[in-house]
Amino acid sequence: VGYGAFDPGEVFAGEGAAAPDVAAGSSLARVFADLDTNDNATDFRPSASPTPGSGPLSSIPEPASGGLLALGLAGLAFLGRRKTA
Repeated sequence: VGYGAFDPGEVFAGEGAAAPDVAAGSSLARVFADLDTNDNATDFRPSASPTPGSGPLSSIPEPASGGLLALGLAGLAFLGRRKTA
């Protein structure tokens, strides 16, 4: 698995071990969208059914978004209590 522009004469060596080979009619999908271990055998998994253009097999929860939401809700609650007092 590889992507990008390569100049004539350049050889793409890949990253780490090769991604698993998939049977005809199935797909190869990145396990985590925002994580690259520099090892294609770890980063990609076969999917039994074709999934062209779909996202990764699983997602990594982003705790920063949840924390930001909680902070915003706490701020709104504080403002609401301050106005009524």
